[in-house]
Amino acid sequence: MKMRKRASWTLRVGLTLVLSGCAGFLEAAEISRGPAEQALARKILDATGIKGGLVVHLGIGDGKLTAALRASDSYIVQGLQRDAANVERARRHIHSLGLYGPVSVDRLHGTRLPYIDNLINLS
Repeated sequence: MKMRKRASWTLRVGLTLVLSGCAGFLEAAEISRGPAEQALARKILDATGIKGGLVVHLGIGDGKLTAALRASDSYIVQGLQRDAANVERARRHIHSLGLYGPVSVDRLHGTRLPYIDNLINLS
């Protein structure tokens, strides 16, 4: 059985902009409470029609939207961020909700996403 190539960063840019752009919107609007992120996560998931699977959130900020994207047990969410301070801040938030495991964050290194092709349901 042949292993698939890792998913290319450039191949995922179109879908990635949806989630990374939403995080920027939240920061610009200075939204700090959970219900706003939950509403935005619901809008994203409804608009995409995704009902579960792996969701990758790029540019996680404080991790609130990342956590909110786990709308049910059907979702596994991983946030990726280049900035180590944001990763630590997001981890603390996700741990405080008791969600770390099904929701996780990590540093993004390089120019490729760390997944094989066709693994991600939403990025």
